[in-house]
Amino acid sequence: MDTIFPAEFDPDERPPDPREEDARQALEGFFEANREAVFFSRQIEVQYEEKWYHWVTNRALRGLIDNRLVKAETRPLATGGSVHLMWHRGHRYYRRDATKVVRLIEEYANPNIGGAVGLHGEHMVLEGFARREFVMRGRHARALGVEPGTGALTIWTSFLNATPLRMV
Repeated sequence: MDTIFPAEFDPDERPPDPREEDARQALEGFFEANREAVFFSRQIEVQYEEKWYHWVTNRALRGLIDNRLVKAETRPLATGGSVHLMWHRGHRYYRRDATKVVRLIEEYANPNIGGAVGLHGEHMVLEGFARREFVMRGRHARALGVEPGTGALTIWTSFLNATPLRMV
């Protein structure tokens, strides 16, 4: 006899999660209030992440799809991935809205956008260091004599010198 699980335990059947039921009810209201809109699953998960974990929201969404309260479709993205689109079952002409959502996702998923955001973020961090009078001594750890494998704090303190600049 298995001592971990009782004999009546069926691994395919788990007791209902009360948080999942709360999420399902809230999402039903959300789709009722937004009957003429198309959403993607991650968008809804992020929108409700302060209330529930993303997997709770995702399971509630799948439950709504299984009960046919929400319709869903998976579309490919130009980057090679896919996106799960969802809309209220009463939204008859969803295709145009779904195409707009996919285009918007592809626009922001473009590697050029990610590179530009990353570069801007790097400049903001360096500006913040400069405002606190940190001075960059180099861009590469080996140029400063720091060997690979040392801690990140050592590298940062080698790159940046907190001695204020003196104007003569």
